Amino acid sequence: MNRSGFILPLVTVLTVVIGLVTAAMLQRHTAQLKTVQRQLVAYQANHGSRGLQEVVERFLADTRPAEDFRDVFDPDGLGFTLRPGDGTAVRVYFYPAQGTLRLDAVGLPPDQIQTLEDALFQLRQTVPPTRFAELTRAHGPERVGWVDAPLEVKQALSRAIFREGNPTRFVRELDDRLEVEGNVLGRQVIQNAALDADATAYEANLANELIAAEPILWDVRIRVTDRTGRLVGNFKAFLLRTSENGRQNQPFLSWEDLGVGP
Repeated sequence: MNRSGFILPLVTVLTVVIGLVTAAMLQRHTAQLKTVQRQLVAYQANHGSRGLQEVVERFLADTRPAEDFRDVFDPDGLGFTLRPGDGTAVRVYFYPAQGTLRLDAVGLPPDQIQTLEDALFQLRQTVPPTRFAELTRAHGPERVGWVDAPLEVKQALSRAIFREGNPTRFVRELDDRLEVEGNVLGRQVIQNAALDADATAYEANLANELIAAEPILWDVRIRVTDRTGRLVGNFKAFLLRTSENGRQNQPFLSWEDLGVGP
């Protein structure tokens, strides 16, 4: 075999080997680059979310504790709009979220836990599964915000509380009082409505323990748009806001990135 006949196959083999090695290295580099990019995006998203949370926390701190939190919002729930100056707009909406039944009751006296479980049972018997999901929640206090509660929740909770008293009458009595009082609910108002519905003293006290005079759970929606109005950020959170505290260390119970769609 002459030298040229030997070298040509060797060059061919070396070329193939070098090509394979190069392809493998490029593939590995691309995979590493994608990993770094994913980590960078996750880092930016995490810090971006935290920045938005701090903005909301500052708004809560600057809101006077004594005032009705609802009075701060526009009719559509808009609490405030932040414009950083680059054309971006951050709009933060607040919606009351305590007018539903919590799915699990923990840390309460046994009679209150049993009553809330009975209320869930009553609700499940009277509404379809999709509606049941809308009227229940996994976050926040066990107490129900009566002012914002749908009729189905009011009826289910009342039937669970009142064995001697009249649950239907209690719902009517309390709603009538709220209309007169301008949706201002206090313990004495609940007590009087229960007694007028022929409840026992125990049932009246139980109603006061399970109905929130001042709801503190809020559903927060944050929408971020760019200078063209295109949605570039869409978040949902649940937070606690009490009248006793201004700034809280960790008011958020959950935080979810809803995405911006296609």
